[in-house]
Amino acid sequence: MYSLVIRINKKISFNLILLFLTFYQVLSKEDMPQEDSLLFHFGPFVNYNLNIHIADFNKLPGVPNCCPRFRTSFGSGFTLGGFLDLPLRRDLGIDLRLSFSDLGANLTEEENIGNVRLKETTPPFNTYTGNITVEHLIKAKLLAIGFEPSLYFTFFGNLRSYLGFKLAYFLTNQYDQREKIISPNNVVFTDDRIIRNDVYNQEIPEINKFQIFGLLGISFDLPLGRGLMLAPELRYYLPFTKVTSVDWRVASLNIGASLRIPVYREQVETRYDTIYVRDTVSVFDENILYPEVSLIDYKITESTSKKGSIVTITTKYTEHYQKKVPKLEPPTLDLKIFGMKRNKVVIPEPIMEIEEIETTEEFPLLPYVYFKRGNSQLNNTAMKLISSSDRNNFNEKNLKWDVVEIYKDLLNIIGKRLSIYDNSRILIKGCNNNTNEEENNLELSQKRAEAVKDYLVNVWQINPDRIQIEARNLPEIPTNNLLEDGKEENQRVEISSNDKKILQPVRLNEIIRKSNPPIIGLVPKINTKIGLKGWDLIAEQENSRLVSFTGSTAPDTLLWDVESNVIPRLETPIKISLGAEDIMGQKNAINREIQIKQKTIKTKREIIKNDTIFNKFSLILFDFDKFELNEAQVDIIKSIKQDYIKPNSIVRIKGYADRIGTSEYNKELSRKRCEQVAKALNHNPNLVIIEPYGSDILIYNNNLPFGRSYSRTVQISIETPVLSK
Repeated sequence: MYSLVIRINKKISFNLILLFLTFYQVLSKEDMPQEDSLLFHFGPFVNYNLNIHIADFNKLPGVPNCCPRFRTSFGSGFTLGGFLDLPLRRDLGIDLRLSFSDLGANLTEEENIGNVRLKETTPPFNTYTGNITVEHLIKAKLLAIGFEPSLYFTFFGNLRSYLGFKLAYFLTNQYDQREKIISPNNVVFTDDRIIRNDVYNQEIPEINKFQIFGLLGISFDLPLGRGLMLAPELRYYLPFTKVTSVDWRVASLNIGASLRIPVYREQVETRYDTIYVRDTVSVFDENILYPEVSLIDYKITESTSKKGSIVTITTKYTEHYQKKVPKLEPPTLDLKIFGMKRNKVVIPEPIMEIEEIETTEEFPLLPYVYFKRGNSQLNNTAMKLISSSDRNNFNEKNLKWDVVEIYKDLLNIIGKRLSIYDNSRILIKGCNNNTNEEENNLELSQKRAEAVKDYLVNVWQINPDRIQIEARNLPEIPTNNLLEDGKEENQRVEISSNDKKILQPVRLNEIIRKSNPPIIGLVPKINTKIGLKGWDLIAEQENSRLVSFTGSTAPDTLLWDVESNVIPRLETPIKISLGAEDIMGQKNAINREIQIKQKTIKTKREIIKNDTIFNKFSLILFDFDKFELNEAQVDIIKSIKQDYIKPNSIVRIKGYADRIGTSEYNKELSRKRCEQVAKALNHNPNLVIIEPYGSDILIYNNNLPFGRSYSRTVQISIETPVLSK
C-alpha cells in the first residue's frame, strides 16, 4: 500500500510540473484582449476532503507504542472558505483563497504479539502467557487555516485548471492513541483492560504547525444567470512538509463546488437630448390691424448630468418671441338666474328658502344572538365585538340609522346600558335547534350562553353576579323547526332583563335642511372677439364658498343642486360672481345676488304655521307567526302615543312579515298586526292609515336569521303639523 501511494504522488508531481510548463508557455505568448467590464469574481466554496496520511514510522517521539510501523491511511473531512478571482487576461488569472480544513484521519496497523501475560475473561479467570493480535491506532485531529494562491488557465471557455501552493497553519493538532486486543476475544491484559498505551487529546509532539502544499486543480463553470456561476471543482494538495519529526505527511484530494459572483466595472452610456424653449410675450399695439410675431433673441446652452451609468448631454435652445396684437375690448358678460323644483318646474327670479325639518326614529332591539350550526363561537356571529379599551368610546347616539347595523351592536348597547343602570340584571338563555348534531345538546346551548356572558363580563366589566344563564333545547317560542330557516333561527341565545331600560328601543334624532327651490339654474353669457382663455363662476355667502364652476369654453346652463353642496346657513344674500379672461389676458367680472330666507326649527315654531314634524318607529317585533302584543310592546305603544301623537297627527301603520309562508297568509298576518297596534294607539280612526304588505315587500335580508326576525314588524310613521304659540 505504501509503495502504491509513493507511485501516485510521483505521478501527481510529474503532472504538476507539466502543468507549470504549460502556464509558462501561455505567459510567454502575446497578451489576449482583456474583458472590458469584468473586474473580478468572489464567493464561497465548500469541499469534501479525502485525506491521505502518508506515514512510515512506528511511534511518535516520546510516546510509548509497540507498533512495528504505521503506514499510509485515509480519512475524510471538509474544507470551506472564500476566494477572490482576479483575471489577468481573458483566459488567465490569479485565484486567492482563505480556507478552513479538517485534515484528520485514523492511522491503524494490526500486529501479532507473543509472550504476553494475559487473563481470561471467563471463570476460572486464569492468568497465562500467550499470543494475541492487537490493533495500533493513532487518531489525528488536525484543523488548519490556509492561504492558497494559484494561477488558473481557462480552456474552452468554461474549463479551468489551477496550479499553485497552499500555506497552512494547524489550529488544532491533537491525537488519541491506543493498542487494543482484537483476537482472541476472551482475554484481557492483567490489569483487566483490553486497551493499553492509550492517551487522549494530547498535543502531537514536535509538531510542525506551519505546512506547505503544492496545488493542482480543475473546475468547470455552470452559468446560473446574470454572470453568476456554480463551479464544481477537484483539487489535490501535495505535502512538502512533515506533520512532525517522524516520516508523516498529509495529502488531500478535495471535491466540491464554489459559487462565482462577478463584479463588473461601471459602463458609462452617453445620451444626447435637445430641448426647445419658446417664450412669447403678447403686447397691444394700436397701430396694427392684424397680429404680428417676431423673434427678439435666442440663446444656446449645453449641460451635462449623470444618473447611475448614464451621462446625458442636453442642448437647450431658448427663443424669445414678441406677438403684437390689435388692442380690443375685454369680454362682455351677462348672468341670468332661475330656480327649479325636482319636477323640473322653473321659478323665475327665485328667493331661496332654507328649511330645517326635525326627524326622530326609534329602532327596536332584537334580543337574540344567532349562532352557526353546531358552533358556540361569538366571533362567528353577526355581532360587532370591540376591545375593553374601546368601550368608553361607544355611544349608541352615534350609531348609523340602519336597523341591521344597530342589531350588530346589540351586545355593546346592552353592555353600555348595564354599566349605566347598575341595579339591572339580565337572563341569558342558550338554545339549539334540537336536530342532528344539536339534538338534545344542552352542553352546546350552555356554551352559547356563556360566550355572551363572557363578552359582557370581560369587555364591559359587568359583575357576573348580575348575569344569569340557562340552557335549553328549542326556544320557548320556536320558529318552525321543520324548515331550514326555522332551524337557523332556533340556534340562538335569548336575552331578557328585569329592567325595561336595558332592551328599550334605540332613539336617534336628526335635523335635515332642505332648500326651496332645491336647484338654482345659472345661465352665463360670455362674448369675446379674440378667443376665450377661461372663466369661473363662484357662489359665496359671507366669504364662505358654497359652490363653484370653471371652464375654458363658452358654458351652457349650469345647475346648482343646493342640497348636495354646502347649504347656506345665514339670511344674508348669496353673492354670485362670474369672471372671464380672453387669450390676451383681458379680464372682466360681474356680480349677482340671490335673497335667502331661513326657516329654522325655532323660528318655525314661533312664527310659522302648518309646518310638520316627522317621526318614524319600527319598534314592535312579533314572534314567529304571531300578531298579539305582549305587555312590554303595549308599554312602548303607549309611550309613542304620549310623546309623539297629537290630536291632529296623521298615523300610518305598515305591516310586514318574513318569507316563511304564502303571500296571502303573510298579508293577512301583517294586517292583524297593524290592527293590534292601531287598537293599542286608540287614535282618531280617520287619521289612521293601515297598509299591510306581508311578505310582498321584504324590508330586510331574509337570507339572514335576524333579517327575517326584523321583518316581523310594523312601522309607524307620524306626521304632526307644528302649531304656532
